[in-house]
Amino acid sequence: MNFIKVRGVKVLKPFKIEAIVLFPFVLFASSEPDEKIDNHERIHLDQIKRDGVLMFYSRYLLEYYRSRRRGLSHDLAYRAISYEKEAYQHQKDILYRVADRK
Repeated sequence: MNFIKVRGVKVLKPFKIEAIVLFPFVLFASSEPDEKIDNHERIHLDQIKRDGVLMFYSRYLLEYYRSRRRGLSHDLAYRAISYEKEAYQHQKDILYRVADRK
């Protein structure tokens, strides 16, 4: 799966976003993101490869929307997204590969 890393994206900083996958782009606020953030975003790319672009973004947004409707704050709703849970759980493990599990 081809993707393009873009580092030093200043527009992310006011939103307190360290990185974001807007497939096929991975945008990083820092020009030198740490390994944990880089791996977190790679996990999202693996999730997209496993589930497909449309399913990934549809499910991601639906889970966030449902959590907000239940009254969760932005931060808690973001952390409740299943894709984020998996990425945060494994972001320190550079050997973790999403495609190995389903």
